[in-house]
Amino acid sequence: MKATEPKNIKRQLIMTFAGLLFIIFILQVVMLFTVNTVEKFNVTSRGTLFLLKEQTLQIQQFERATYHAVAALAMSDWSRLLNQREESEEIIEAIEHSFDILMDEHDHETEGHDHYKNLEMIEDEELIKKIQRNRLIWRELKRTAVVILRSSNWEIKGNMSLLKFQKNAEELKKAQAEILYEWSKIVDSQMDRLRTVQFYILFFVFVFIFLMAGFVHRKTIIPLDDSIKHLNQSRHELTERNEELNNLLDQLRTNEAKLQESNKQMTANEQQLKKANQELKANEAKLIATNKEMELFYDAAVDREKKIIELKQEANSLFKELGRSEPYDLSFLSDEVDELDENQT
Repeated sequence: MKATEPKNIKRQLIMTFAGLLFIIFILQVVMLFTVNTVEKFNVTSRGTLFLLKEQTLQIQQFERATYHAVAALAMSDWSRLLNQREESEEIIEAIEHSFDILMDEHDHETEGHDHYKNLEMIEDEELIKKIQRNRLIWRELKRTAVVILRSSNWEIKGNMSLLKFQKNAEELKKAQAEILYEWSKIVDSQMDRLRTVQFYILFFVFVFIFLMAGFVHRKTIIPLDDSIKHLNQSRHELTERNEELNNLLDQLRTNEAKLQESNKQMTANEQQLKKANQELKANEAKLIATNKEMELFYDAAVDREKKIIELKQEANSLFKELGRSEPYDLSFLSDEVDELDENQT
């Protein structure tokens, strides 16, 4: 198997760990988001549960305040009755506000009641219908209490409104208990689902880390091990090549000594060659002089031949004018003259 180059291994390591860090970052963000979601749901759902419990407690307080007011009315204790009415009005306002919050009908810009902000809104339709029914029972309970508190003291005994108030109060408390129980079940179910999601995300993180460890081992560790083996083999081959180079260096030094001797011999031969060249130059000068003499002779011979041809041409012209045949055959003249010109050139 061909070993991976160190540069490629380094690049693979950088890319692998960069991708690993990026994916771990994404998983961490998902984990943080999931944890925040669970915590937020836990806080908001528990806040809604606290609001329902507080509402139930306020209904009980309203029931007691109404009974105290009835007792004050029966005893004609007008100061106590006035205090109970004021307390009842405060409780009524608080209960109405809690119903508005549960039905998401409250004014978000209203100051006060900070502990009611950012609550988990109830989205279960059946539960919403029960809260709406409870609100109707509450309004009937409130209307009955107002009728009772506006009655004369001699109308208290055997008052049908008081019996109706008691019935509505029991029915409202029972319905509130059912809502509390169902909302607790919903919250527990949602928390179980969110914890399950957290578990699967955590499981996926561990599986991913395991897979990434295998991927890093296959893509980087194994090639790195192969490269180390390849480097060790290359080091062994390099040692052998160094020994061969040392042998070649010894041979080169031997050849260098032989070359120096050859250079000395070549220097002697060069001196002999220079001497031979001087003799050749002397002979060349003699040949040049001889060639010049031959050229002069050649030029004179050519001029003589041209003169003879001109005389034959004049003789042929004269015989032709006399009406006689030409005595000299000069058909070769054109080719021969061209050849002589070329030689002269």
